[in-house]
Amino acid sequence: MITVHLPQDLADAFRAQIVVDLEARDCQELLHRLNMRYPGIAQWLATEDGRFRQHLSLFIAGQRQVSGEVSSTAIPEKSGVWILRAISGG
Repeated sequence: MITVHLPQDLADAFRAQIVVDLEARDCQELLHRLNMRYPGIAQWLATEDGRFRQHLSLFIAGQRQVSGEVSSTAIPEKSGVWILRAISGG
């Protein structure tokens, strides 16, 4: 079981909870399971080739993942996954 934290506006758009517990061993499975609960959310989070979109920051067990990372990245059991909007500026 992992715990996924979604941005409030994304949760609102898909009528999702902002904190979702689900079974997933990797990011590909995470996308699939989220999409089963909230149809269409996977297309918002990732491209057709399974890469997380550039406008997102993804943290798995406290570690920031590289933007555009392929969705086969493993997720350790009982991890927290945070999906955040990327912030730019300067």
